[in-house]
Amino acid sequence: MSVHPVETDSDAKALAMMINGSKTDPYYTPAREPSSEDTLVYENYEKALGVINDPDSYDEDEVDEILGTIRDDYRDQYSSYSGNYNADISDNKSVQQFHREYKLKMTYYKGCVTKINNTDFDCSGTQQSELRKARKYMPNDLGKEMNRIIDKVKAILDDKRWGSDSDSE
Repeated sequence: MSVHPVETDSDAKALAMMINGSKTDPYYTPAREPSSEDTLVYENYEKALGVINDPDSYDEDEVDEILGTIRDDYRDQYSSYSGNYNADISDNKSVQQFHREYKLKMTYYKGCVTKINNTDFDCSGTQQSELRKARKYMPNDLGKEMNRIIDKVKAILDDKRWGSDSDSE
């Protein structure tokens, strides 16, 4: 067996290709980063949580503008909210908190499903019924959570509109 010295980067790359085959070297693979859509979803989530957590600090026009941004502007660009938007790699504190809770809820849900699947039932109908009951524990992904939060922001806007109408009478 002959020994070839590795003197340059191209020699090292050739040697790595011989050892690893055609797989890419993880050292040269860029780290995952949120896309521009992911970042926009994180910002919208933060805005919506701000309104939900402290609705009194926003007037009707501000809530209407935020709702337009998180609902209409996003849908004009990307369609509807769906998926988890790489929440696991987000730098946004609210999204990180959401993802931690999501993982805990998903672990619980998977445990329930595993327990049901490992139990012997008299008939498959009973098992299917139990699986349907377990689905209520399935957590929302970030897209579904955004849709739920948008509904809450709409309700806050309606409260502000109705509240301001009754004040003027």
